[in-house]
Amino acid sequence: MVGDLDGFFEVYVSEHTKANVLTFMDVEDIHEIMYSWGDSFIVHMMGNKQIEFKCQEKLYIAKWVKEKRVYATVHENEVVYTKLKVRRVKQAYELVKSNR
Repeated sequence: MVGDLDGFFEVYVSEHTKANVLTFMDVEDIHEIMYSWGDSFIVHMMGNKQIEFKCQEKLYIAKWVKEKRVYATVHENEVVYTKLKVRRVKQAYELVKSNR
């Protein structure tokens, strides 16, 4: 599958692989990165947002946490956003789900 990963770029994902990959150089082209050899790296994004990738089983893994908003139903959740945004969120969810 192909989708836009919010804050990054177009990515390719598959539920049949152990990991979905963000190319370090592509991330580095758009965000500042602080690297701690063999432990982790932190991607500094706009609005003081940071995403940390921790080394686990020879891969650097990020925990993708979205802003917490609580709505009663999926429909109530979706009407807050455009159809394009809903599609992108679903694609991002599938990416995160496949990285577990």
